[in-house]
Amino acid sequence: MVLKFSTNSNYIQKIMTKTKLLFLAIIILVFTNLAFGQKDFSFKSLEGEWRGTLEYANFSDDSRVKMNVLAEFVPNEDGKSAKMKLIYDDFGKIYRGSETHKVNLEAKKYFIGNSEFSLEEKDGKFVLLGSGTENGKKEPYRYTIDFDKDNFSMLRETRTPFKFRHKYTLKRLPKIPETKVLSVKELNEDFVVLKRALKELFPGLYRYHTPKEIEQKFDVLEVKLQKPLPEAEFFKLFAQMLSDVKCYHTYPNPIAQPQDVKDRLFNRRNYFPFYFQIIGRKMIITENATSKNLARGSEITKINNVPMEEVIEKLLTATFTDGKGTVEHRLQTLELDRFSGTQPNIFDMIFPLFFPPKDKVYKFEAIDFKTKKKTEFEVLAMTKAERIAEMEKRYGKAPSYDDDWKFEIWEDESTAYLKMDNFLSWRLSFKIEPFLAKSYAEMREKNVQNLIIDIRGAGGGFDGVYRETFKYLFKEPFPCRHSSKYYLRTAKADPKLLKFTSSWDPKFKENLAKGYSPDTYRKADNGLLEMIDDSPNCEPIKPYKNNFQGKTYLLVSSKNASAAFTLPYYVKKYNLATIIGQETGGNLKGFNGSRYLSVYMPNSNFEFDIALVASFIVPQGEDSGVMPDVYVEQKPEDVGNNFDRELAKAKELIKKSKK
Repeated sequence: MVLKFSTNSNYIQKIMTKTKLLFLAIIILVFTNLAFGQKDFSFKSLEGEWRGTLEYANFSDDSRVKMNVLAEFVPNEDGKSAKMKLIYDDFGKIYRGSETHKVNLEAKKYFIGNSEFSLEEKDGKFVLLGSGTENGKKEPYRYTIDFDKDNFSMLRETRTPFKFRHKYTLKRLPKIPETKVLSVKELNEDFVVLKRALKELFPGLYRYHTPKEIEQKFDVLEVKLQKPLPEAEFFKLFAQMLSDVKCYHTYPNPIAQPQDVKDRLFNRRNYFPFYFQIIGRKMIITENATSKNLARGSEITKINNVPMEEVIEKLLTATFTDGKGTVEHRLQTLELDRFSGTQPNIFDMIFPLFFPPKDKVYKFEAIDFKTKKKTEFEVLAMTKAERIAEMEKRYGKAPSYDDDWKFEIWEDESTAYLKMDNFLSWRLSFKIEPFLAKSYAEMREKNVQNLIIDIRGAGGGFDGVYRETFKYLFKEPFPCRHSSKYYLRTAKADPKLLKFTSSWDPKFKENLAKGYSPDTYRKADNGLLEMIDDSPNCEPIKPYKNNFQGKTYLLVSSKNASAAFTLPYYVKKYNLATIIGQETGGNLKGFNGSRYLSVYMPNSNFEFDIALVASFIVPQGEDSGVMPDVYVEQKPEDVGNNFDRELAKAKELIKKSKK
């Protein structure tokens, strides 16, 4: 459904102030109980929220308009009457209203305030008859209501003969669990587990901070826990503490949070209704699920009256990356697109903690890309399911993991394009090895001279992706070892601490429980345990015979981290391709990863992943990602213009090379 601007907002106010029939949605609930044969009716059984649309006719031109509606039913203590609250999303304007309702089942009467309506049943549907004032003239009203347990429609007709005026289509919403308040005792018990896990298990804790600095951070957090806190506030503090560790892999994983935590904190009506990119610290809209008509490329400048600069600065305190110098990677972890918006992600997890909707509504200030004019508007916040459904209606089904992989040879057959936008090979429906083998064989067969490899969307994943890629890019055998040293924090962990942990590979936890063998590590000067290589017969990796012989261009971005950092790191080290784009994530000092535990705190039940192995690149590099050979500065207007600046630069370089 593509929503359009309403040209008749006055009609909404007339409904609210004159007809007093906006809130007849409640009637369907009354009749539902009658259908179940209940003689006694209590409005208390109807408490909850409903969501749907109001479609109404504009009599001036006979057009019809649909808008979103959110309703809440609040019964009185005696159960004999109720108040119905509604919020109308009128294409960027929010209207609210409430009305008291009573029903007399024996007399077949229904009352809204002081207005009375008769009630009858016809053909399995319920009909209300009455009258009201429309455009200053008294007119007959007829409402036809159809329903089942969780859905209803209500058609209003007016004038003589009856003519369509408006129709409600609503659906009952599931009840949202109440959030908890954690006691001081509960907070401090969780804090002890958090602190112990980081200090006793995490080898990267002092990579970017001194022990004194880390202790100061723990002390500051502990002071904030000396009063009861709502669990949402504690989650925010917890995320900020982990963010300070400066590790991309040690964070509160949105996927792994227990279901009860997700339901209370995240599966609520608090989802952001746009997908966007952050370019030059500006939030640029790419997709729009709201009732407000904004062009792709429009810039959001304020959220709930807070300037975008302040919004971004606050969110950055709870984002995750390797090191202090990779701020651009932090920014890109906040972005939402048509794929990440359907998955558990950092932005949806932390944004409502800092900037919750106000009474189910978000207020925005934006600059429209097409008109260049500033506009202010309000729209209903959404659930995740509602956002996904609306995005799919407007833009089609969200891309899959498979869609992140693509190979094509362009028309002139001199250039090939290989897209590898995720390294999550275990989520693909195909094996990467035959996919790459077929792609490179086709390039060899057609004598392709230029290859563009695009990994700009990859945030990390399976090391085998870059290892397999290297077999096609290296011309000579290359070392099987990385130029890094690997460290553990401890060889054996306290069982009392390990009881709060789990792992996708039980061996990681088992090794810590029983203790690593002394011949697998040695004490290092940095206070860690250096892991001793257990595969002394490592052979150099040999390139495939049909490896690529032409010129390679690698497109990168600040999203690239972990394994997607390692690929451009070695590409640059061995001069395997011309790297185009922005500074990557990851870090030239190394990063933490390889083996992971999930740590669950006992009272909040919040989860965080912890990396058990720290790699340190030798020799140590700067606190930064990989810098491209050709830096491309993205422009905010690129989104609205649908201009791929990095790909255009690669094409430009290929064209120049042919001259």
